Amino acid sequence: MSKIYIEEKQFDKALDLLQEALTLSDRFRAPDYRVYHYLGDIYLEKDDLDLALENYSQAVGLRDSEDILEKFHSVYKQKYGNMEGARKFLNQKILALTALKKPYPAPDFTLSSVEGESFNFGELRGKVVLVSVWNPG
Repeated sequence: MSKIYIEEKQFDKALDLLQEALTLSDRFRAPDYRVYHYLGDIYLEKDDLDLALENYSQAVGLRDSEDILEKFHSVYKQKYGNMEGARKFLNQKILALTALKKPYPAPDFTLSSVEGESFNFGELRGKVVLVSVWNPG
């Protein structure tokens, strides 16, 4: 629905829907890259290059897409006049996004040790667990 509002240039309605989507995704799951992509589109239309860059950066961090990367580069060049520093800027934004991601619990699953002992990871919920998976063949 927000994409329709964007196409119809009803940016305030689109922003309301996208902000609600971010709020819900923050509570239940990782945000969808399209939310940030559409927010970038809206802020670009509103000539807010800082917020457009911020949102396109987050969209690229969630999904490596040529389309979004091209938009990021276009806005970066529009804002700074050249592409110098664009990669560093994007990498810093993606690193910050990765560092701030809310951890999501692993699903309940069972694995066997090399000795044949079964481990149900649901029983370890709340504890720090390191799983090293190795396939020699």
